[in-house]
Amino acid sequence: MVHISRFDLNLLVVFDAIYREGSATKAAAKLNLTQPAISHALGRLRALLDDPLFERTGRSFAPTAGARSLIDPVRQALRTLDVALTQLGQFEPGKAERRFVIGTRDVLESTVLPALMQRIGASAPYVDVASVRADRKSLESGLASGLIDVAMDMLLPLSEEIRRRRVEMDRLVVVARRGHSAFVDNLDLSTYLRLDHILVSSRRHGGGLEDLELARLGPLCRRRLCPC
Repeated sequence: MVHISRFDLNLLVVFDAIYREGSATKAAAKLNLTQPAISHALGRLRALLDDPLFERTGRSFAPTAGARSLIDPVRQALRTLDVALTQLGQFEPGKAERRFVIGTRDVLESTVLPALMQRIGASAPYVDVASVRADRKSLESGLASGLIDVAMDMLLPLSEEIRRRRVEMDRLVVVARRGHSAFVDNLDLSTYLRLDHILVSSRRHGGGLEDLELARLGPLCRRRLCPC
């Protein structure tokens, strides 16, 4: 068994050329190599695979049974590499056959994904999308490693290595009893921070979205919370 780490992929190009041309001389001309270079590559390939691969019949090379069983997988692999290298940096939605993983929250799945999937279905019919729950603690590592292609979440304190763009903005409002003294005039930040608050959140502990935004304003912007 030959491990891929020991394998020179250029040998497969030589193998394909000899198989196609039926001659080491013609393969050398096709690849713009010398005949000794082709012979040396074939010798290495024979040693690695422990198979003669080709047998001389007059002036031509006839493939062995091992070569005939190998040629289709080799050509498929070479075509895949050729397409990947040719399309490097290019993306044509209408032809792309890819699977994208989106890390998001359940509340966004119902509001964002229906319209997104409708557009993808129209412009990129061969693209698949998987929506997964993104843990905010490992979000950056997931994006950096490629486990997640894109994430949809609130503005998080991530490093500059993570590119981001605002796609939507929610409006937050303060609810109070009718006739509350704080609402005689416009509610300013200092009055807001001075009051007691009830925090309604699905999280078991920690602050909410408002706390993250207030934290951006500085350490003095803290509220007295009654979690519920």
